[in-house]
Amino acid sequence: MADQTPYGPMLKKIIKSIKDSYQIGELAYLALTSKVENPLRDKIAFEFHKKMGSDKVICREWTNHKTNRSKADIAILDRQGNPECIIECKAHSSVSGIGQWVTSLINDINKNRALYDDVQIIFVLFANVVTPSSNEEGLNKYGIKYYENIVKAMNRSYTPNKQKEDWEKSLAKKGVTCKLDNYLIDAGAYQGLKVQVNTFIHEEIVY
Repeated sequence: MADQTPYGPMLKKIIKSIKDSYQIGELAYLALTSKVENPLRDKIAFEFHKKMGSDKVICREWTNHKTNRSKADIAILDRQGNPECIIECKAHSSVSGIGQWVTSLINDINKNRALYDDVQIIFVLFANVVTPSSNEEGLNKYGIKYYENIVKAMNRSYTPNKQKEDWEKSLAKKGVTCKLDNYLIDAGAYQGLKVQVNTFIHEEIVY
């Protein structure tokens, strides 16, 4: 039987304060120059490590060596190496078109449920939201990942609320229900662009 530690609330608390772990503008730079999934995953894992101390083992890109399967972004293990919680993370960098990640959610849940009967599984989606700059001359498309898609979304005044609405509609369309929490991380600015990371945390997933 897995430990009943409330990993979901701990994860939410970490994400709520995660921007304070970065220098000014650092997270915006990471979000626009590559996928923000790995930097945020690593920071979350380390914060769990600090909170849990020696009671648990917090692994990144974990492969279950007993089965040599199930590579997970973050795995929280007991001291005997048994998984108690698996956190899968994805990043959506191009702002609009967020619905494509529902398939990844289902695939990640299926993968882990096939291997574990009593392990908490949490799916986290990080989605960029970019506000148009008043200083267009500061933009350099060669330094921004998915530049064309981001510009299109900015031209449409695509907001965090619209992104959330699109995500919820996409989940419903695929018949996915879950406990869904949503937090907006203020990532700062890069090249004069204000960047936010719309974060969706999914627990108790059913489809």
